[in-house]
Amino acid sequence: MDAQYVANLRSLSAELGRLTTDELAEKDEQVAELVQRLEAVERERDELRCRLDRLHLSATRWAADLRALGEELARGADKLEQGMTEVEQDWTS
Repeated sequence: MDAQYVANLRSLSAELGRLTTDELAEKDEQVAELVQRLEAVERERDELRCRLDRLHLSATRWAADLRALGEELARGADKLEQGMTEVEQDWTS
């Protein structure tokens, strides 16, 4: 091998090393960015899960309150109907 050939191989090897290092650094940056995005998405998912849990609890409470109001209205309607029946009986007697 002549000296020029060896010099060219060394130069080529050094250039490939720089390219590889640059590509790896770029890939590291991309991975770091993807990790940050993943962490942000996971935080958002957790926040949405908490909100959903709170909404579910709120909906459960609303449903229970509505059932209780419905039962109270039904009892009131029954009492009103009984009162009307008594009034009608008084009028007809």
